Amino acid sequence: MKHWIDWVCAVAINLHAAAYGLLALALLGLAFYSGIWILGLVAAVVALAGAFDVVSWPKRRAAPARETPPGRGPEG
Repeated sequence: MKHWIDWVCAVAINLHAAAYGLLALALLGLAFYSGIWILGLVAAVVALAGAFDVVSWPKRRAAPARETPPGRGPEG
C-alpha cells in the first residue's frame, strides 16, 4: 500500500511544481508583452518560491508528528 501512497505524493509534487512553473512563465510572458518589468521580478520570486516549496515538501511530509505535552491538549 505504501508504494501507491508514494506514487500519489510524487504526482502531487510534480503537479505542484508544474503549477508554479506555469504561473512564473505566464507572469514572465505578461511582463515581456506589457513592458512592466516588475512582473518579471515577481515571476522570478514565484519560481524561487515554487522550487523551495517543492524541495521542502518531502521533508514536511516525513516530519514526525509532535506530541502535545501533558496539560496542553484538549483534556486540559
